Amino acid sequence: MHNEMIEEFKIEAAEMFESAEEGFLNIEKGQDFLGNFNLIFRSFHSLKGAAGMFGLSELQNHMHKLESLFEAQKPKNAMGKAQIDYFLSGIDAAKVLLSGGSSLFHHLSEEQLNQFNSSEAAAPVLSVAPTQKKASKAQGPQRGLIYIVDDEGDILEILESYMSELNFEVKTFLSAQSALDAIVETPPDIVLSDIAMPIKDGIALVKEVREINPTVTFIMISGNITKERMLELISYDVYGFIEKPFREDEIKTICERVFSIAQLNTLLTRSLNYILYQFSDLDNYLKQAGKENVRVSLKSELKNLMQIQAELNEKKKNFHK
Repeated sequence: MHNEMIEEFKIEAAEMFESAEEGFLNIEKGQDFLGNFNLIFRSFHSLKGAAGMFGLSELQNHMHKLESLFEAQKPKNAMGKAQIDYFLSGIDAAKVLLSGGSSLFHHLSEEQLNQFNSSEAAAPVLSVAPTQKKASKAQGPQRGLIYIVDDEGDILEILESYMSELNFEVKTFLSAQSALDAIVETPPDIVLSDIAMPIKDGIALVKEVREINPTVTFIMISGNITKERMLELISYDVYGFIEKPFREDEIKTICERVFSIAQLNTLLTRSLNYILYQFSDLDNYLKQAGKENVRVSLKSELKNLMQIQAELNEKKKNFHK
């Protein structure tokens, strides 16, 4: 689901790139500066925000620098050809980053950009050298971090092999306490844990982790799991259960499904946080545009979303008591 949403973002990004390019070309033709400025700025701002939402930090940083430099041109109410060419090359570099490549685009300061005027050629302004990233020797990019906890070494080896084949980064632990220490330091995307273990069992591990981190996703393994235990673990947001003896296809299917759900939940939370973070900018824009009805509607929807989020968090707290 997460990958599908990124692919949809790439399609939308192509349209935003095209809108920004069109805006720059319109400015170059002498058309209304402010109208095209707003068109370009919205495209840059949306691209930066969406890149951050999807964890595309290199693209986000690139768009942030372009956006800030471009915004500084607004009081001048005009741009020269060399300056326009600079931003167009910046858009080309962003396309390379979005496609998975790397770019040696040279970001100028406001002072450096202002030194160029419309009579200068574009070449001296630019230092762009897009390059493709070298292909990884692995079969594919690592998708997430999984901790596997079991007091039997041979079980750990088998599960580690299965998860590595799915391109997960895997760390194994022979005790619940060692896993807990690692979770405190670096929370994983998924914990795949046996229930029956000496000293501290899997149920105790889940309970202690929930006291410090409500978001870590658990899948539990047991040779004999009772209905009572299952209900207790569900109350602590355990996502899946696997019975011993397990099959390879069963393990992989459950982990794939649970990982997709966990990624979607993370994405939804990140999306809501991003919307809330960006709302002040959008609210100012809508206010200036005289769209009071839209402002009121958005505020109402955001209030509802925040209320739902608060209620869910409260239910989780009560559920775990």
